[in-house]
Amino acid sequence: MPSPVAPEDFDLLLKARPHIRVASHVPGRIRLKFAFSILSDVPELAERGKEVVSAIGGIRNVESNLFARSLTVSYDPEVLPPDWWDSLYGRDDLAAREVVEQLKTSFG
Repeated sequence: MPSPVAPEDFDLLLKARPHIRVASHVPGRIRLKFAFSILSDVPELAERGKEVVSAIGGIRNVESNLFARSLTVSYDPEVLPPDWWDSLYGRDDLAAREVVEQLKTSFG
């Protein structure tokens, strides 16, 4: 069965960046906090975000908690290096874009 996620769906990760910050991170587990503004600015993320993140190779589990405004992702640090997350959710837009382009290439 083909994946319901397409490479261009990973652009949602870039659109969501302004609304997300890293709350805690140890290799293998990252907890992201999001602003409620994400629901109005990137509404498709509420519907598809968990599915898109789960489709990334190396992701073990994704848990979301709307009331805590958090997303906890368990991942294999051998497949997804911890600095990948720093690039995706850091301040450098170019580094984040490069991560998403790598995801698209490896997924498609």
